[in-house]
Amino acid sequence: MEARIHWFRWDQGGRVTLPACEGDPPYATVVRFKNSNEPWPPSVVWSLVVEKLRVFESEYDWIVRVRYQFPNAPSCELQPGREFELLEGGRLVAEGILLEPQECNR
Repeated sequence: MEARIHWFRWDQGGRVTLPACEGDPPYATVVRFKNSNEPWPPSVVWSLVVEKLRVFESEYDWIVRVRYQFPNAPSCELQPGREFELLEGGRLVAEGILLEPQECNR
């Protein structure tokens, strides 16, 4: 599934440098879905693999392909329009939204 993400700059609490999100090993980090009724941290956390497709608007805004790192993850949660956050440890490094297929070409 494709998504639009915005990386936070270091002065906003994000990363010092942006990950490559290309090649092997892939970039993967903990995902937290917004508007979830689950308490944080949940009893089980899942990692999302992020693959950069292209830059969108600025160097901090990307169109990416995402998938869960593990096949037994709840893939039903990857629904268009769903907003999410990417975390590294306790640090919020990016936020994004899952795209409808027709939005992916914009």
